[in-house]
Amino acid sequence: MNASTKPTAALLSVFFLWLATSFSGTAQEASGTRPEADPSAALFGGPGLVFELQVSEEGIASLRRKPRENVAADLTVGADKWVVAVRIKGSAGSVKPVDDRPALSIDCDKLVEGQRIFGLKRFYLNNSAQDLARMHECLAYEFHTRLGIPVARVTHALVKLNGRELGVYVLKEGYDKTFLGRHFAKKSGNLYDAPLGKDVTDDLELDSGKEPADYADLKALRAAIAEPDLARRLAMFERCLELEHFIAMTALQAFTADWDGYCYGANNYRIYVPPETGRAVFIPCGMDQLFQRDPWPLDTPFKGGVAKALFAIPSQQKRLRETMLRVQREIFTPARLSESFAPHQARLKQLLEKVSEEEAKRVINFATSVRDRTLARSVTTAHLLGLEAPVVKKP
Repeated sequence: MNASTKPTAALLSVFFLWLATSFSGTAQEASGTRPEADPSAALFGGPGLVFELQVSEEGIASLRRKPRENVAADLTVGADKWVVAVRIKGSAGSVKPVDDRPALSIDCDKLVEGQRIFGLKRFYLNNSAQDLARMHECLAYEFHTRLGIPVARVTHALVKLNGRELGVYVLKEGYDKTFLGRHFAKKSGNLYDAPLGKDVTDDLELDSGKEPADYADLKALRAAIAEPDLARRLAMFERCLELEHFIAMTALQAFTADWDGYCYGANNYRIYVPPETGRAVFIPCGMDQLFQRDPWPLDTPFKGGVAKALFAIPSQQKRLRETMLRVQREIFTPARLSESFAPHQARLKQLLEKVSEEEAKRVINFATSVRDRTLARSVTTAHLLGLEAPVVKKP
């Protein structure tokens, strides 16, 4: 990169100082501990890294013809090098061809059995086509982790493909048994992935576990949804659904205006059924379009079948409101929001120093918008809950 295109230190320093001090609270307080024994902790808790992929001409041609099929690639990060399988990922709005800025799925042990990279079997390099600030999924991770909801960890990375700089990406861990082992006592249960537009009333794709011939665990959810008697319906949900997690997820989707998540869009989710409980745990994903619709009423009608059926029960409506009050108190305050931004803004600053001034300015402008919308939403949700609005410092 030549000196004329490198972003000035002043530009980056002013922006990130402004971003940090626009909130009250200290940026040094991170939002959770990361286990030292976890070999992936350094990846998700450390500085942003440069991921360089080298794919043969034949591989590139294959990705042009069949983007969803894996090809071999050499992956280099610093002094380390691995052979991996790579394919293009994404859906409407984020999928891009290999000659553009593709989102990529990296399978670490498909070609080298047992291989792990930073302790991961699989990870994703998301192009953030719908999150030009590269911050939505980072914030979503912080919010959900605070409430004990299992979500994939994320970090930032600079990606290069065959020497072509693709820019700053969001690196996200895969949903596999490595992920399950971090969140659940046993990882042998059924992990389902929901294709676009599919609810639990459909036969979801099984990512891991032993597929039951009749999808008995999903049928239990379906039966609860269809039960007309509200008392019996609640009893059925208590047996087949991890209620506290689901209610917390719903509250966060309301607060973040996550219109494309399970509750409001019946989209972007996985379900894991731990064998020790048999109660389904919803795992939100694809949270890259947050805070785009404000005002977003906290009583916006649900689309996801479980949400519609559960919150038709008065006692669960009350639990949802109580959880929303907790979210406002514990997450949606200026100080808490500062803590959520802190571990990601420093890493983003470091990587933006390596890209062109044009890209750095573009990311900064969108990050500014995310900051404004996040703070504005904290004021809106307080009003909607009948609470005194937080005091927000003006930049």
